[in-house]
Amino acid sequence: MLLFYIRHGDPLYTPDQLTPLGLKQAEALAKRLALFGIDRIYSSDSVRAMQTAQPTCDLVLKKKKLIPAFHEELAYLETLIYNDKGERNWPWVHPEMRRLMLSREVRELGERWYEHPEVMKLRDFRPVLERIGTAADEWLSSLGYHHDR
Repeated sequence: MLLFYIRHGDPLYTPDQLTPLGLKQAEALAKRLALFGIDRIYSSDSVRAMQTAQPTCDLVLKKKKLIPAFHEELAYLETLIYNDKGERNWPWVHPEMRRLMLSREVRELGERWYEHPEVMKLRDFRPVLERIGTAADEWLSSLGYHHDR
């Protein structure tokens, strides 16, 4: 089995959709994927993801199956960092988080980066990472695969 993981074409996040460039990317992607004899297509239920998948569905005459658990908005909301004023930041643009992610100590933790004490002070990422991992493992299991950690 070949598994192609595609995030989405060039997006607008508000409103949730592809840009004209993203729509062209989705069309080009469909032509490339069709060469592999695609037999199943999955998508999150975000509009941009569905718009990315649709040209492939149309070209190979397959319906997409939606997997709401993979909608990136869930991870976004679950990982926001709030400051003392209640303002929220996406962690990857939060100045302290960016500093930590570039630090030797956090990088040395590898896949367990979120266990660093300074990261934990900003946000407990474990629940969202576990949710995403469980959803991915369940999906792979439905395809007959087992994720051996």
